[in-house]
Amino acid sequence: MNELKIQTVNNLKDAWGLIPQTYAADVKESIRKIIGVKNTSNIYDYLNGRFEPKVSQAIALNELFNKYGIDINWSKVTLN
Repeated sequence: MNELKIQTVNNLKDAWGLIPQTYAADVKESIRKIIGVKNTSNIYDYLNGRFEPKVSQAIALNELFNKYGIDINWSKVTLN
């Protein structure tokens, strides 16, 4: 059985950068639904640190990125 190697990153933007291009559209749509924005352009406010996700959103985002072998270390996230 192949185990997925988990990469740990310190922010949402780095996590997004590790998503393979073939999955980017699906992941972007999932992020949009998790954070509750109407269009995908608002996602960049979260990726660039202008907005901080709620705890429930951070948990859901971690679950999403874990599917792709990515873990976000929220304790290391710095606010702008």
